[in-house]
Amino acid sequence: MRLLTVTLITFFCWGVSHAETKSVDVYSANLRSSPSTTASYVVLQVPKNYPLMVLESTEEFYKVSDFVDRTGWIHKSIVGDSAGVVVVKKIVNLRKGPGIDHEITCKVEKGVAFEVIKEQEGWLEVLHDSGRRGWIYKKLVWGI
Repeated sequence: MRLLTVTLITFFCWGVSHAETKSVDVYSANLRSSPSTTASYVVLQVPKNYPLMVLESTEEFYKVSDFVDRTGWIHKSIVGDSAGVVVVKKIVNLRKGPGIDHEITCKVEKGVAFEVIKEQEGWLEVLHDSGRRGWIYKKLVWGI
């Protein structure tokens, strides 16, 4: 009985801390009020690479949540497993390399989404849909 309890606690804790995250694969996607394209309304439009935490799943849709806990439904065909992140601070620096000693290439506002290319020592090399590439400190984004 004790082994079963430990196993269940471990499984529950793993599930809470390792929620599945998906990222938008298309230029712009709609989060909907229900799992339907005809019997629902658009709650929010999100850009490519925007990360979403999966809360629930049907045959065709995911119920998802974003970095500010907005929820909605998105069709499974327009999301994928590629790593995406979104800036969660008001303004952050995009740099030429991983670290504060590297030159700032631009400032990025809260809500901007990026595809993650690689991670190095707490920094993420990211790529914006516009083609802009750089490094951002991991604690300034949500989604990975």
